[in-house]
Amino acid sequence: MFQINETELVRGSGSCNYKIDIKTSCSSPEHTTDTIDIIIGDANGNQIISSPDPSMRGSSLKRCTTNPFDLVQANCIGKICSMFFVRFGTDGWIPESATLYNDGYPPITFNFNYLIPFGVPSGIYNCNK
Repeated sequence: MFQINETELVRGSGSCNYKIDIKTSCSSPEHTTDTIDIIIGDANGNQIISSPDPSMRGSSLKRCTTNPFDLVQANCIGKICSMFFVRFGTDGWIPESATLYNDGYPPITFNFNYLIPFGVPSGIYNCNK
């Protein structure tokens, strides 16, 4: 497990811990050196944008594996209802699913199963106000 150490708050407050379990699809390349940014958000437009620790980037995105990421002491947002990845690199990467754990809310799973395009946010927005 590695810790996400770069967080940027778009909006929100306080200090909360989040856990994200990312399962890489068995259809993904066997190994990738690609890096990802993770964007999570709530129905009020609050977002957290995170990048994994640079020393670990790409090394945990192996096919058919589930990798836990800790987002520690990030700003608090509401119930998470959107998740996007931004991929950088040439190998390609296919996440199968991601389950997010947010204190005070039940876990939420997002199912992907598609190649994340290069350099643009790609994901799921399932928010209702």
